[in-house]
Amino acid sequence: MHVYKRLTELARRAGVEESRVVAYYAALSKGEKEHAIQRILLGDYNILLSTPQFLTKHFDKLQGAVFDLVFVDDVDSVLKSSRSIDRILQLLGFSREDVGKALELVYAKTRLAAAARRGQQPQDLLDAVRQLEEEVKKAAAKKHGVLLVSTATGRTRGLRVRLFRELLGFEVGSRSELLRNVVDAYAVVPRGEVFREVANLAVRLGSGGLIFAPVGTDESELLKLVDELQARGLKAELMKGKLRKSVLERFESCEVNVLVGIASYYGLLVRGLDMPHVVKYVLFVGWFPASGLRPMWRCFPR
Repeated sequence: MHVYKRLTELARRAGVEESRVVAYYAALSKGEKEHAIQRILLGDYNILLSTPQFLTKHFDKLQGAVFDLVFVDDVDSVLKSSRSIDRILQLLGFSREDVGKALELVYAKTRLAAAARRGQQPQDLLDAVRQLEEEVKKAAAKKHGVLLVSTATGRTRGLRVRLFRELLGFEVGSRSELLRNVVDAYAVVPRGEVFREVANLAVRLGSGGLIFAPVGTDESELLKLVDELQARGLKAELMKGKLRKSVLERFESCEVNVLVGIASYYGLLVRGLDMPHVVKYVLFVGWFPASGLRPMWRCFPR
């Protein structure tokens, strides 16, 4: 919901009325979803906001639609499905035949590389690669939309992701950022006093905090932490299970000061939050095996 709100704000600045933005996501009511689908079928929109699940379940509703710009947030989840890659390329204006030829080229290059490792250079395979390169080059030169992606890891799997390189001229990857306005700090705390120390720190830092506990932490322990924070005068909420829209809205409006959750890779607070104007710091509480450190807290002021 907060993504839709932010998108409509940006759209208005660009001269696009909110009525020209269509959104389809899980939190919509049945009636709202049906209305959104109807508008999508009619092409009654300038901007469409949806999820990878929508692309999987309702791609048929987008048949024939071509977008000038496709932005994929969290491309890692999209890359898990080879069909999603094909669908994105089709939404950019490439035909199934274009995608098919590019995929043939990917496989041919893979076979050629394998032959080269064996000290071989099959002429027929070399000729096939050259022919396919010419055909794919023509497909890539056609007018098509722009693809913009963001990724948390930059890790890719499978051969199909190479279609981006052949048709769009780029590869999904990552780079290290060494300059950042973040302070990293930690403290080893006596067993049994971690929650007290975290509450003390949260009180000092104030509103706009995210507090993460390790995977496997019992919910009763998380609730104890919430109680400790509330006892210090902070309005804290536990985010577990289905993402609660009302809690996020209250967090954004500063009615809730701190959110507590689990530090799982695809956790609600790890992937489901986009509020850089609200979040000021993050605390990691407890023992994180990957760090090799004992019970502690960590603070990452932003």
